[in-house]
Amino acid sequence: MPKIIGGSLREHREQTRDKLFDALSSLMADQRFESITLADIATTAGVGRTAVYNHFADKETLLVEFVAHETHEYAAALQRGRVTMVAAITFGVETVVPALIGLALLGDRARPGFAPVAAAGFVVTVAAALALARLAELPDAER
Repeated sequence: MPKIIGGSLREHREQTRDKLFDALSSLMADQRFESITLADIATTAGVGRTAVYNHFADKETLLVEFVAHETHEYAAALQRGRVTMVAAITFGVETVVPALIGLALLGDRARPGFAPVAAAGFVVTVAAALALARLAELPDAER
């Protein structure tokens, strides 16, 4: 029987999901989405391969959920005003762009959640650009 991490089953599922998202992000930094397997993701996350299927039906669904999660987290950080210019650029380059490219490459295999997630990613990217433009206008001491 697998070891439960966290204080409850809910926490275990959230932490496992976060590990899978972190693993996907890490792998996408080094290779194309198409070349990443669910076994690669599981190994990088430090979980069993079946754990991936307990959370996601397939790799494409994992990618769609990852983009939605990252977009939500980034939008929340923007609202709290806790995103620096460097963090905004880093997030866009390291997370949003590769994930959106991966989604675009799915083509006909994209899941029904593709359009809203892609739109949300675009909105967050535009919001980040606007925030960066405002930051650029501020004196260095206020950035």
